[in-house]
Amino acid sequence: MASRYELRNPQGDYVGTFVTDHESWQLGDVFTTGDGCALRIVATTSPEVSHERPAFAAGWTVEAVEE
Repeated sequence: MASRYELRNPQGDYVGTFVTDHESWQLGDVFTTGDGCALRIVATTSPEVSHERPAFAAGWTVEAVEE
């Protein structure tokens, strides 16, 4: 089953949504978004609750990975 994660930058700004079937994400893991951007999970957060969009499994603070 797919899970949705709300993505925020270190300043707390919403930067997107990540949907995955993988369930064992940890701090420090790197993933690639649909547009090819590599991001590292640096913290978990409580996602904002909204009745206007689907629920999120969790929130992640992410930073770009320089290659």
